[in-house]
Amino acid sequence: MSVPDASRHAVRVDPRHVMHELMTSAVARLSGCIRVEIQSDVVRLTGSTGSWHEKQLAQECLRPVCSSMRIQNEITVPAWDSDQPVRPLR
Repeated sequence: MSVPDASRHAVRVDPRHVMHELMTSAVARLSGCIRVEIQSDVVRLTGSTGSWHEKQLAQECLRPVCSSMRIQNEITVPAWDSDQPVRPLR
């Protein structure tokens, strides 16, 4: 039984799909539900996370991967977006 020679088989890789997978895995470790969308030269982050820090971290995780693209961070942080007044620290 012979094993097919892998060098004779062409593999087509969709760079957009690969980039999307890379970006999605980069933010997957953060808590919350974050979605990554690529639209021409814009990477759009949507969903929600538990803190402002995680919102910024999601954005910064993508910078090395998409240096030539603009990042549009639309992630919400429910604690920050609530209508509750912020109490001053004492």
